[in-house]
Amino acid sequence: MQQSRAGDPVQRIVSTKDLGLLCERACQLIETIVLEVLCEKKQDFEHLELIKAVCDSEVLKLNGIATLAHDTHVESHLRATGVKLADGFDNTLTDQCWLLWKNLFPSDGFIPFVKLHGSVDWIRIERHITRDTKDSTTARCQQPVCMESNGSGWKLANINPNLLLIGTFNKIAEYTRTIMLDIHYRFRRILEESETLVVCGYSFGDQAINSHIANWHCSEGTKLIVIDPRCPCNVIQSARPAAARRLRQPTTKFITEPMEDVDTCKFVDFLSCNDPGAVWSSERTCSL
Repeated sequence: MQQSRAGDPVQRIVSTKDLGLLCERACQLIETIVLEVLCEKKQDFEHLELIKAVCDSEVLKLNGIATLAHDTHVESHLRATGVKLADGFDNTLTDQCWLLWKNLFPSDGFIPFVKLHGSVDWIRIERHITRDTKDSTTARCQQPVCMESNGSGWKLANINPNLLLIGTFNKIAEYTRTIMLDIHYRFRRILEESETLVVCGYSFGDQAINSHIANWHCSEGTKLIVIDPRCPCNVIQSARPAAARRLRQPTTKFITEPMEDVDTCKFVDFLSCNDPGAVWSSERTCSL
């Protein structure tokens, strides 16, 4: 409500267009704040030693790594320790700062690495092909200073250049568009090529990702391992119904320890064990 000059209350009517623009700007503000928080460098790497141990194992084949994290903590640390990751981006620009999305995942010594909810260093870029037509794609920005300009004709998209999937209902729609469609297809490929999936730090709340996991877990010979310090019954209760049904299956095994406390040698042995009845020795039991 606002007062007119005469003092009478005047109700301001907001058009649907204005409301949509307001919501869009609010989302951009939230994304900017989240981006600033996620760009802060972390110093804790203990939990990543488990991934590194699997990467270095001579008895296991790691078909891929998927993360829902928006920050670059995981990939930065793994690359710094010598792990070769293929994330689908290719350096084809002259200034060597932007890596264009090419959906390339070379198999010669590289481990596929997919980010299912986008990343703080992913940006939407565009360039004019002709006066009236534009080309658009996604790039991974290696240096923050390069986000402002580029000598190859590419520039930041005018609207919402950062590619972060945040929220409950908007993610599924984005999963069927451009780079995210490629990313989720690659995630399904990784699952299809794998007999075992290890899940750490995921609450099984994303319907689309749960569907990928459930479809894979229905196949014969698959095993799902969940690392979560909570009691298995609490993990199951907090999951969405479809995922909870898969978590109750005998082919789902729980490691009820924090990821950073899991013994790496014991974990590699557990993954390489062919006994379908094998359980983690510290696994807590409860009625489900």
